[in-house]
Amino acid sequence: RNFKSFSMPCQRLFARCCFVSLLLPSISALSTQVWNNVVKDTSCATLHQVASQSGLSHQLIDRSNSDGFQSPLELALDEILTQLKDDSPFVEYWCRQEWRHIESHAPVDEYRARKFPEEPFRFPRNAHVLYLDVGPQAGGPTCLFEGVSHGGQILDLESIKMTSVPPLQGRLLRFDGTWLHGVPRPVDVWTLPFVQGGPDNGPDFQRSVVLFNTWKEAPLEVHAMDKLIENDDSSSGVINTLEDWEAVDIEESTSNELTKKTKIWLIGDTKRRQHKLRTVTMASDEDEIKRALSDPSQPRTITLATGDN
Repeated sequence: RNFKSFSMPCQRLFARCCFVSLLLPSISALSTQVWNNVVKDTSCATLHQVASQSGLSHQLIDRSNSDGFQSPLELALDEILTQLKDDSPFVEYWCRQEWRHIESHAPVDEYRARKFPEEPFRFPRNAHVLYLDVGPQAGGPTCLFEGVSHGGQILDLESIKMTSVPPLQGRLLRFDGTWLHGVPRPVDVWTLPFVQGGPDNGPDFQRSVVLFNTWKEAPLEVHAMDKLIENDDSSSGVINTLEDWEAVDIEESTSNELTKKTKIWLIGDTKRRQHKLRTVTMASDEDEIKRALSDPSQPRTITLATGDN
């Protein structure tokens, strides 16, 4: 298959650049950051129990109200951001306990996007994934598409970088809140011609994560938790000090053998995708993308070339 080189009519490129400039917040770009040993080993189970009670509903933390924290988990998220010297006043978070196929998307102010469909999207400052409990078969990585906020933007580029971050208990992933990201299930779903059968959601496939975004202004209609979640274990001291966090290097591939057809699934409507189709066709190095999506612990960055769309 012949994959196109970078060739875009000036007027289309200019229009997309103007659209993107309206969407992106005025903050400096944040590189992908990964740390292990963020949560103390003895505390992951505690936070997992609390996260299981919190559910998928989006909750808001107003960090200016230190008396308003509703659970040990909220205290832990505040402690993580404090250690990172992130002074964002608002945190939006939700929890998931299963490994699901998450189509690629950039986080946005969801309610605002629905209420004001003609206005540009509003993005958080930073996005995070905190991994609390990972079953032996729940290896699907979080995949980031650096510098890309929607599927249509990919079409303006000759190639993009994809970073895969495998889930590990106690690991924290932090990245720019404007970036497209997703989770494949099965891990090779983007390179398969089709997928048959339903997913197994037994204990071996558990993937307990807390997803949290930081905001300068609170997202619309996301409110503080309306119940207090307590735990018998101490809610203090669950996060290691920053000096004990283990920064994880991201290995980068330099392969030019980009011949493997790779379809990235996109979430949302046409406006959110900025692309008429629900997938964007790319080309990858067959060996490199297999390693990137199946490695149990090592984050990797690979190159994807834009295909025929």
